[in-house]
Amino acid sequence: MLEKVLNLQCAGVVLIVFNADAAHETRPRSRLKRIYENRSTLFYSLYWIIENRLFKCSPDAFERKDASALLAGIPRMTVRPRRTEHSDYFSDADLKAVRRARLDVLIRLGFRIVRGDILKAAKYGIWSYHHGDNDVNRGGPPGFWEVIENNGVTGCVLQVLNEEMDNGIVLVKSYGPALPLSVKRNRHYLFWKSVSFVPRQLAEIARNGGSRFIRKVRNQSQRLAFYSHRLYKKPGNVESLRCILLTLKRYIAYRAFRLVFKEQWLLLSRQADGLSTAPWKFQKIVPPKDRFWADPQVLCRNGRRYVFAEEFVYKRDKGHLCVFNADDRGRLSGPEIILEKPYHLSYPFVFEHEGEAYLVPESA
Repeated sequence: MLEKVLNLQCAGVVLIVFNADAAHETRPRSRLKRIYENRSTLFYSLYWIIENRLFKCSPDAFERKDASALLAGIPRMTVRPRRTEHSDYFSDADLKAVRRARLDVLIRLGFRIVRGDILKAAKYGIWSYHHGDNDVNRGGPPGFWEVIENNGVTGCVLQVLNEEMDNGIVLVKSYGPALPLSVKRNRHYLFWKSVSFVPRQLAEIARNGGSRFIRKVRNQSQRLAFYSHRLYKKPGNVESLRCILLTLKRYIAYRAFRLVFKEQWLLLSRQADGLSTAPWKFQKIVPPKDRFWADPQVLCRNGRRYVFAEEFVYKRDKGHLCVFNADDRGRLSGPEIILEKPYHLSYPFVFEHEGEAYLVPESA
């Protein structure tokens, strides 16, 4: 996210505010001391040991990176906020120093819940990520309870902070599937997806002007949002043990299913006028057993019909793009590989513009 902001032509980082208390919390401690301090959540730590053994993510969204070279030369200050049980408050002196920088936006990254006059120190407020749908999930840990409770959907919010927890003005809200097997993978995709939220909003302010941006944000926040779910928090030992057993049960069931069945996508084809709503009338186009076909896109060009698709070969563990030729009766011949890279390709989005045909591949 920092790299994307620094690469914007319209915005930049002009001040870094370090939290002295956060730096203190990351100092190395002995293993016994860490175990004693976290004795009420030992099984939660065990849960993550199991997750990390069973599920791999690459590139890992939680791999630590040193950002000192990226942020070299940018003015910085260190503050020691007044701490209550859950919140951080800036002193008057630190507040004045931040205000002197005449900031448009503050991004909360290294602090707990921020409260007090610092919320108004930047022109457009303090922006903060909440990796969860704040209509149904407030608190934390991010991306955790949606999987454990089998909600099916994980939300993510970028909001302007106010005094009420997770109830600020929403700048961006996005949804995706809650991956039922793994909290780690669910969080991995959730955090990578949210990287673009801040730079996109900064670019919109530069493109459309601050007044228009504020009007849009205020109009979006007019609806009343009542929150009646519990305030989620890190599970204790008993609840963590239940989460461990639930995850292992799902994982074993999934592995057993995969031993018996293989998931395979296929294509359906039918020649008809308009939209056909009778899938049973479609012709099945079944791929060989070592692959699947998905994401078909049809292009009619010079009296011929082409069907572009993803072809995924299990042994290679990645997809490439291919094209079929369709005859007048809808029968397909092929496929022929049209685009292959060392990385995965899918969803060959095809469109026409000013007489030319274009294809935009999705890549991961």
